[in-house]
Amino acid sequence: MSCKDYCHNYIRFFTLNMILKIILAWAFLLFCSIPGATGQKIDFGLPFIHNFDRHAYNGGTQTWEIITAKNNRILAANNEGLLQFDGHKWEKYSLPNKTILRSIAYDMVTQKIYAGGQDELGYFQPDESGVLMYTDLRQTIPATFNNLEDVWNLKLANGSLYFRSMNRIFAFDGRQWKTIGTTETSCLAQIGNVLVFNDTDKGLFKIEG
Repeated sequence: MSCKDYCHNYIRFFTLNMILKIILAWAFLLFCSIPGATGQKIDFGLPFIHNFDRHAYNGGTQTWEIITAKNNRILAANNEGLLQFDGHKWEKYSLPNKTILRSIAYDMVTQKIYAGGQDELGYFQPDESGVLMYTDLRQTIPATFNNLEDVWNLKLANGSLYFRSMNRIFAFDGRQWKTIGTTETSCLAQIGNVLVFNDTDKGLFKIEG
C-alpha cells in the first residue's frame, strides 16, 4: 500500500469515526431531553408500591398495625379507628368510645375483625349487606380484670383470642377468660400456634395450647 492510499484510508476511517461519535452524542442529548428519562429509576423485579396519605384514607396520622383479610382487603389499626381498603375505596369504622385502635386480628373462617383500643375490646363483622357491625367483648371480661388500659398484640391461636395489656396476658376461648399476671409486659408474639411474651422482671415465657 502506498503512502497516499494509507493516508486516504486513514482520513476516511477518521471521518467515519467522527461521524459515529457525533451521531451517538446527539442521540444521548436527545435522550436526556426527554422529561423524566434520566430521573426515573426502574427497579426490575421489585413490587409496585403506592403510598396513601391521610387525606386519601381519611384517618389519623398514626397506624399501629396492618393486616390482610378475605378478598385481599387491607385492614389497618389507626388512631381514628379501623380502616378498610378493598383496592378501590377506603372505609373507616370508629370504636364505640372513639379512642385509638391499637391492634387488630382477623379470623378467616368467621370473618370477624378483632379490635383492641384504649380500654376497648370487641370485633367487627360484616352484616348481610357487607357493612361492618361492632360487638363489644370487654363486658364479658371479669370485673376484676376489665380495666384494660391499652389492648395490644391481638393474636388468634389454638381456638382462642389472646392479647396483652400493660401487666397482664388475656386469653378467651369464646366461653371463658384466663389471664396471666406479669410485672410488666411489652410484647406478645406468635410463632405458628405458639405464643411468647416477656415479663420485664422474669424474662421470656411461652404459651402452648
